[in-house]
Amino acid sequence: MLILCSILTGIISYIIASLANIGILFFLAYFAIIIFNIEILSLFKGISGVNVLILTIIETLIFYLIWNHKKRPSLKINFKEFFFEIKKAFFEDKSLIVLAIFWTILVFYSFILASLSPVNEPDAQGYHVLRALYWAQDGFISHFEASDIRSHVMPINSELFYTWVFALFKKDTIFGLLQFVSYFAVIFSSWKIMGIYEIETKRKLWAIFIFSSLAGIISQMSSTQTDLTTGALLCISVYLILKYKNEKKLCYLFFSSLAMAIAYGVKSTGIIGSIPLLVWYILVIKKDFIKYFGFLVLNFFVFSSYNYILNFINYGNFLGSHSAIIAHSF
Repeated sequence: MLILCSILTGIISYIIASLANIGILFFLAYFAIIIFNIEILSLFKGISGVNVLILTIIETLIFYLIWNHKKRPSLKINFKEFFFEIKKAFFEDKSLIVLAIFWTILVFYSFILASLSPVNEPDAQGYHVLRALYWAQDGFISHFEASDIRSHVMPINSELFYTWVFALFKKDTIFGLLQFVSYFAVIFSSWKIMGIYEIETKRKLWAIFIFSSLAGIISQMSSTQTDLTTGALLCISVYLILKYKNEKKLCYLFFSSLAMAIAYGVKSTGIIGSIPLLVWYILVIKKDFIKYFGFLVLNFFVFSSYNYILNFINYGNFLGSHSAIIAHSF
């Protein structure tokens, strides 16, 4: 069921990306669909592999009809021009070839680890995976009895992906793929941002290889932490804001707010990291920020508010219990 559901979700994500003609929306749409489906099924206490598959099939049919009605647009990506730029940069700077070889080895081993390694990080074992296991077994998202308060109060969007995997696959060995794919989302969106500022290809490659060589990035590419996922969502948000500034398409504003809203539901540092970005957005898009903020509130309510609401119901505070807030503030 996991393979079939993954393919169908990919089809929906491709349709969304092709309708807007932005490749990075594939990652954003894929993650958003998983979050939305698990939350919807949770409302009816119906999280299970069969129900996830049925809901995904229905969504695929709906989006196919929309795509067909829009005369089946395709995602326009000029691979020939991209590879020509890379080839030219390698020819001008031979050291980039060596870096590319080591980068390829890094990516290969990270993929193997992300695909086959069981969860082993303390945080993941303490509450990330534990939450997903309970929710997949119970069929709905709840605050269950646990010794670690983080199982209640922390944002849940990454765990919704793990719940989706548990419901369809019954194993945790591919949880690391979320971070692995998030790494490429960071790279792709950063590449696009640098392209908007007309940074030459050699400099873009050096920036990516240096970023990829950082110990924190190497360790997280195949982990079940959530930092790269949060970073990817914020990078996507920035890229789409810049696209909106240049092209004034409302869909860019909507999807930029969606990326930031989902980041709020992945990790609390997403909220902290968004503050300077929101100030910058006001300067970039000026009066259109009102529209952006409206979309942000709407997307946060749909895609990231679930556990904040549970916190308020159980603790009288959207951020969780008083003790957890004090501890987390440090």
